[in-house]
Amino acid sequence: MKNIYRFFKFLILGILFSGFSIAQDYSNGIFILNEGQFGTSNASLSFLSADGVLENDVYSNENPGLSLGDLAQGIGINGDNIYFVMNGSNKVIVANRLTLQYTETISTDITSPRHIAFHDGKGYVTCWGDPGDPETSYVAVIDLETNEVESTIAVAEGPERIINKDGKLYVAHKGGYGFGNSISVIDAATEQVEIIEVGDVPDTMQIIGDKLYVICSGVPAWSGNETEAGIYEIDFLTNTVSSQFNFEMGEHPGFLAVDDALLYYVLNSGVYKIDFSETTPEPTLVVQTTTAIPYGFNIIDDKIYVADAVDYIANGSAFVYSIDGVLENTHTVGLIPNGFYKSEGEMGTIDQTLSQISIYPNPTSHEFYIDGKNISNVEIFDLTGKLVKSTQNVTSGINIQDLVKGIYIVKIQSGNNTITKKIIIK
Repeated sequence: MKNIYRFFKFLILGILFSGFSIAQDYSNGIFILNEGQFGTSNASLSFLSADGVLENDVYSNENPGLSLGDLAQGIGINGDNIYFVMNGSNKVIVANRLTLQYTETISTDITSPRHIAFHDGKGYVTCWGDPGDPETSYVAVIDLETNEVESTIAVAEGPERIINKDGKLYVAHKGGYGFGNSISVIDAATEQVEIIEVGDVPDTMQIIGDKLYVICSGVPAWSGNETEAGIYEIDFLTNTVSSQFNFEMGEHPGFLAVDDALLYYVLNSGVYKIDFSETTPEPTLVVQTTTAIPYGFNIIDDKIYVADAVDYIANGSAFVYSIDGVLENTHTVGLIPNGFYKSEGEMGTIDQTLSQISIYPNPTSHEFYIDGKNISNVEIFDLTGKLVKSTQNVTSGINIQDLVKGIYIVKIQSGNNTITKKIIIK
């Protein structure tokens, strides 16, 4: 109830200055996550549509009065839901991927979360725990039906990226405030943990066939104990390192993406590719970008996306290149962009219906009706966030003569989705 009250408290502030809520379609395009500055709660979400149109602050636009919060670390997409992992706010926000309308906040047993993966109705969130205590890192297991943490799995310090392969969760231990050098393999069925040693500071992982590839950036020179970076190939059948490519000392690459069985990474603002199927893999420069601070990277549908944090103060930039390295577009996005995520798939029947739901008459003094399909539940809240009426019978109109005059929020459920409307009782 605390989360519901908080949701409506902020929603009402926005609704007083806006019209009715209309569910938009974010079913095809690229989400760009802007993490914002730590401690400022100014994280945001941008959306680049399939036809190349950019819209910033889309989450807040669809949820008036709400913000993502403090330090957006990563995104996970599972079915029609999108999960925002908020490191500074110690929570995971759940929304509808197709409309971006808020669903729920998961905050219990979520401390310094980093990234999320999914398997068989569960969400797995890497958490640093207490960053100052290397013994408190864990993976939180979320029941996606109830959106509650059902268990935690203790792992090595600084769990970062996480990826699922047939019920085995591979976790890269970048090291938190230290420097890690291992991959944890969690059996989702038993929650048993196996350790694979790799290079220092492992980060992004990618799957090609029956192999897992991990880029390890190496310990940086400023630490006083610099180590070399590398890309490690892990055989899923044996969970052992089967091949590796070592970078020269002083080179510290970041990120890792895959396209057509080739691996791509970023080094000193340049995007490189490497083919591990070759006997002796050798990197090839694809494009030398103009990014000041490369902070996010991905390859989606044969296009290269590079995020530039600029100076960590001004709004960042997103560069779009062809797979051959030709610059196609540059966009100004939010503060400190750190990731690109594909959203694909048509809106389902329920979601199309959701955007067409309306209530009438409005204003009203006796009753109102809901024009829409698949309506299963209606709740009415006053401006304090208090639930004042709830009903599942919407076929004959909803009587509101017992409510005092004023503005109310109507929450309408259609299938597994909800939409909110403003109504005035006169």
